[in-house]
Amino acid sequence: MLSLSNVVLILAISHGILLSIIILLKSKKFYPNFLLFLFITSCNIILINLLYTDLKLEMLFPYIPLVLDGAVYLPGPLFFLYVCSILNKERKIKKVDLLHFLLFFIYIAFTIPDYFKPERAVVKSFLSIYSAHPPFASILFNWTIIAQILIYLLVSLKEVGKYHRRIRGYYSSVSNIQTTWIRGVIYLFLIGLSIFLFVKICLCPLA
Repeated sequence: MLSLSNVVLILAISHGILLSIIILLKSKKFYPNFLLFLFITSCNIILINLLYTDLKLEMLFPYIPLVLDGAVYLPGPLFFLYVCSILNKERKIKKVDLLHFLLFFIYIAFTIPDYFKPERAVVKSFLSIYSAHPPFASILFNWTIIAQILIYLLVSLKEVGKYHRRIRGYYSSVSNIQTTWIRGVIYLFLIGLSIFLFVKICLCPLA
């Protein structure tokens, strides 16, 4: 029997997949659209992982979350690169931009040994995460996610501000339209993150 949260997640995943397909098909050669597609896809993977764990399927197939968990380190950098590409149409991805995904690569390297552990050991590690006293690695994982997202949101907001000031005297109306919605998305994420932090710190300090 699916719970309400399961249904909400399924609807969100379905909507996200449909949206990502539409964006990809809309303009395959438009670089910002491709980054937006990757951003939404990474968010979809996170939602799928949430649904997977919400259904407690990691107890049956424990290796799958090891792959999906790393996706949490992707939306922040992808959103930042998307914002930069929107503000500067001539900007293309460079090799140095891969450094934005350093935490993702570190996570992959850190979890490689887990794939060689017995299934029972992996399940036991998941059970420890849900305990009253989760391991330090789990706590560090959660807080690095929060810190990374917060940093990229603030840096994205800074980039929008710089862009707005740079072209204010030339294309004021276009600038307002182009930057207002990006700022709105960033503020929305910041509000959501603030609520999450309040719950995490004030209501569930050990979670």
